[in-house]
Amino acid sequence: MSEASSPELFFIIGSPRSGTTLLQSICMSARGVYVPPETHFLTRFPSHRALDTPERWEEALLEVEEVSRRDELPMKGFRAHEASAERTQSGLLRLWLESCGRSQGARWVGEASNVHTRDALHLAKLFPRAKIIHMIRDPRDVALSQREAWGYSVTRASLRWRDDMRVHQRASVALNPTRYRAVRYERLVSSPLREIKALCAWFGWPFQEEMLRPHLRSSSGFATREVHKLRSLQPITASRVGRWRETLTAREVMRVELFCGGVMDELGYERAERGVLELAQAGPALLSEVKEVALSYGSQLVHLGLEALKQREEELKRRAEAQRGLGEG
Repeated sequence: MSEASSPELFFIIGSPRSGTTLLQSICMSARGVYVPPETHFLTRFPSHRALDTPERWEEALLEVEEVSRRDELPMKGFRAHEASAERTQSGLLRLWLESCGRSQGARWVGEASNVHTRDALHLAKLFPRAKIIHMIRDPRDVALSQREAWGYSVTRASLRWRDDMRVHQRASVALNPTRYRAVRYERLVSSPLREIKALCAWFGWPFQEEMLRPHLRSSSGFATREVHKLRSLQPITASRVGRWRETLTAREVMRVELFCGGVMDELGYERAERGVLELAQAGPALLSEVKEVALSYGSQLVHLGLEALKQREEELKRRAEAQRGLGEG
């Protein structure tokens, strides 16, 4: 990639432990494609965070540089190109990703932060030409994998998966299929040649055999501290499909399906078969437990929303005071 050119951007989203790192590694195995470690950009720089003054812009640049050092995002020409970047949310992220791509000579640069899943439509608006890929995996395997990686409860994982699938449903309607595509984890690991060729055709990339061996890629695409991603350094395998059958208890499976069953039906994930007596016996206690966790989950979302409103209110006050100062001057 020449200094004067700009790479094309794309985004990989999906629930945590749904296979986004695997997809990232496959894409990185294509020549001219690079996906750096997660930026978590929209959580660091939400839309209400102003970047319109030299002081705020410089503060944001310093934060990007610090995160890049800590999380091992390679950058080239970041400061050299910042003067021509738009001092906006999209301008800062583009500057960041382009500097990562420039360091690798990439023509396409991706971003693969799970926290961006809920903001898929916002990303589509910020970057009208960017493509978005949503990884989808059986919520029972997702819940199991989240518990193994971070100790998360099955209920928490189920609620997150359900919310992420609601985003998928909205994005499928709102975005053109040339820009938005869902990839099933189970199909990708069971028929990698077919699925990767289809993905290349969608992107407009030439298919390359190296993409079938992403564990041999030249760079991992994640920080050293992210040990939960080490499995992506192994060959593609379907051995982890359906592990929930041997590992989750019947009660845990019922909990996942209670939250996710409707969407599972739409996506073709078959529910576990159970007798009426078993459901009747477990139902009351399970519903009580689920209600308690759901209220906790909901209160967390409300708290985050109130914090965002508070920050926005403080920002408006600062602007009003600045305008008054100009008027008095």
